Amino acid sequence: MGYFAALVSLRDMCIIYSFGTNTFIFLTTAALKVASYLPLPYSVLSSLLIVPTPLRDSVYDYIAKNRYDWFGKDDACIATKDKDILERFIDREEILGGGPSNSFF
Repeated sequence: MGYFAALVSLRDMCIIYSFGTNTFIFLTTAALKVASYLPLPYSVLSSLLIVPTPLRDSVYDYIAKNRYDWFGKDDACIATKDKDILERFIDREEILGGGPSNSFF
């Protein structure tokens, strides 16, 4: 597969554009393609690509719909609570409200 240009979230959709193949990849397929490039154990998740897409997307939608009931919802981002985590972000000043980002998105 080619290089991934962007990973964007449009409401509930995860979309990736691949320059190498000139294709768009959607929802769970997009998330699992990204996972395939991550180190172990996360890359193992890409093995779920063998599950039919409609079934994967249905399970994903069910989990997304119920995640706050199961895990709760925090009022603040974890990155703003822990300095060590915040230091990993390139745009940490923007996260804290200190200035514009230099990113493409």
